[in-house]
Amino acid sequence: MKRYVKLFEQFIYESGNAIENAVPFQQDQVGPTVDWIVANTFPSIGLVGIDDDAAVIGSAGKKLPEQTSGDIDIAVSADKIAGALGVSLDKAVFELDKKLKSMGYSTKLVPGFTQVSIGAPIGGDPKNGIGQVDFMLTNDLDWSRFIYHSPDFRIAESQYKGAYRDWE
Repeated sequence: MKRYVKLFEQFIYESGNAIENAVPFQQDQVGPTVDWIVANTFPSIGLVGIDDDAAVIGSAGKKLPEQTSGDIDIAVSADKIAGALGVSLDKAVFELDKKLKSMGYSTKLVPGFTQVSIGAPIGGDPKNGIGQVDFMLTNDLDWSRFIYHSPDFRIAESQYKGAYRDWE
């Protein structure tokens, strides 16, 4: 039973529930927040930028303007982070959590999903609130882009969320 409770706890941390007092992102806030993360966080954890060492995945920034996103999911290169932090791959998520905390971020470590969530200033400005950004460590960015793909609802790419692809 404990195992199922733990899995449920990990599940509820998705969509902006991992960081206390996180507020949802308006769609026009996603890009500026990602840009701020790339400029202010990536260099300290060994990453260069989106498409080089990371990929924004999921539906954030791809929804209709009046819709919100509970979090921004970013797949990040586990190899690059482990190398920059001087640890083995199996310790990278733990060291990433420590590093982000040392930088002043509030974090939530979810090792079962090799994920660290942070509270980041929306658009780089704390006056806009704090939003949840999930760093999802991966050994294969192309695979992560594929498996976590969400259609762009702004251009009616599909009417179905990416999550429905896995349902039978």
